[in-house]
Amino acid sequence: MQGSTVVKPDSLVIDLLSVREPAQAYVMLSRVQSLSQLFILKEVPNKKIYPSPIAKNELNRLNSLALNEMQKMVRANTLVTSLNIRSLPKHHAHLLHDSKIRGRVICLQETWCSKEHGNDHLKLPGYFLHLVSQGRGKGVATYHTKEFSISGEVNTDKYQISKVSCDEFDVLNVYRSLGANKADFFRDLKKLAPGQRTCVIVGDFNMDFSKEPQERLLKEISALGFEQLVKSPTHIEGGIIDHVYARHLDQEIKTHMNWPFYSDHAAISIVKYHSQNL
Repeated sequence: MQGSTVVKPDSLVIDLLSVREPAQAYVMLSRVQSLSQLFILKEVPNKKIYPSPIAKNELNRLNSLALNEMQKMVRANTLVTSLNIRSLPKHHAHLLHDSKIRGRVICLQETWCSKEHGNDHLKLPGYFLHLVSQGRGKGVATYHTKEFSISGEVNTDKYQISKVSCDEFDVLNVYRSLGANKADFFRDLKKLAPGQRTCVIVGDFNMDFSKEPQERLLKEISALGFEQLVKSPTHIEGGIIDHVYARHLDQEIKTHMNWPFYSDHAAISIVKYHSQNL
């Protein structure tokens, strides 16, 4: 009978007392299409209905490797996610339904938001929104949970920076246009990341780290105690132009990357791993 189906209205009579192997009772009970077809002789012996321990172990092994379980863990432990969204008004609906773009802080660049118009329609449930806008092709949006507060911003024609802070660390969200004055940019960045406080700087720098790792601006950021965590391409054309700089973050921090269909940039998540997840 294994692999067979007893089609309605035919009946099936089974003797569960005859079960002698794991999962055999399940096979017997699951041959019918409805409960009304099933007749059990004598009694329902609970001790005869049990799964295979080998099958249970294999199921646990598969669950530990399942991508959906891994994604749940990543989302639950994400501190910051950064993405050049290439127009927040255009892709806000995508953002609402993209479960991978989450974290305690969500940093978006190239938001294309106008300074003249209200942007309440761009909110995300469970987050506060801070916009630093410069119109077409520029701007940053920082979504943050309630433990963060806005602690600074810079808004120039060539670069925009938003800063939010909590008790544990600061997050700077950066969009730097190609050709922006590097000395001015570094001066303002340094003002927002003073001292040795734990800090994360993310965003689109429009500088290819794979081609210019020794560029003076990047070396100056490194001299402030920051480490660049992104080592693989973040743009569809192959450059590392989306950077993640971290200072004094826990050693169990890792970066995860995924590619939303609605952008030509990768989304980069900073995830805090606990020992049981490593």
